[in-house]
Amino acid sequence: MQNKRGISQAFSNVPEGIALRPATVFDVFDISRVLIRSITQLCVADHNNDPGHLEQWTAHKDPATIRGWFKPG
Repeated sequence: MQNKRGISQAFSNVPEGIALRPATVFDVFDISRVLIRSITQLCVADHNNDPGHLEQWTAHKDPATIRGWFKPG
C-alpha cells in the first residue's frame, strides 16, 4: 500500500499551535474511545456493521489492555 501523502504528513514538522507530548497512563481512556470509535465509524467497509466482527476487532481496545502497551518510564 502506498500512501505518499500520509507518509509525508507523518514525518513532517508539527504545525504551530499543536503540542505533542508523551502519552501517560491517564490517556488510556481517551485512546480506547478513539480506537473503538474509529473502528466503528470509519471501518464500516471492513466490518459491515457485523456485531461479531466489531466485537472481535474492538475486544482488546479497552483501557486496561491499552495500559499494558505503555513502557514503564
